[in-house]
Amino acid sequence: MPRLNILSDDDLSNFYQIPKLEEDERPFIFELEEADINYLNSFDDIAGKIHYILLLGYFRASQYLFNFTFQAVRKDVWHIIKTYFPDSKFPKRQVTRHRYYSNRKTLLEKYEIAIYTSKFENKLKKYLQDLVRQHIVPKYLFDSLLDYCHRHQIVRPNYSTLQKLISKACNKIGRAHV
Repeated sequence: MPRLNILSDDDLSNFYQIPKLEEDERPFIFELEEADINYLNSFDDIAGKIHYILLLGYFRASQYLFNFTFQAVRKDVWHIIKTYFPDSKFPKRQVTRHRYYSNRKTLLEKYEIAIYTSKFENKLKKYLQDLVRQHIVPKYLFDSLLDYCHRHQIVRPNYSTLQKLISKACNKIGRAHV
């Protein structure tokens, strides 16, 4: 079954690409609160600290958890080094899987938000089944699902996940009306 193209390239970029920050935005996006500083002081790994600050800033800017390499976000890494770790060098290695999940868990707890899971997907499918009876416009359905995730404090799922759910729901309705 083909997936619907729901978002324009610009919308897709806005929702699912790492924010491209201007120099004057970085101090606000990567600002640390006392709880963040306390967390960062709990370990010595500079790469892990930089990763957490990046994850935090990108989440603030977009409400999404991105995977990234330090090389891909070089300007932001240099800003963080200059601001918080001026005696440090650019990290040569990415963070360990353990550090990634630890940073993500801390961030999720900070914002009292959860990762999208199959258990939540079942709730989302039920909501979509009810919604698609009223509206069959894919963009409306997409926006409604994002709103539902936001209201339930769930990080929005990947675009392909939402595409698949909406495509299936629209196909079921289309077959029912044939």
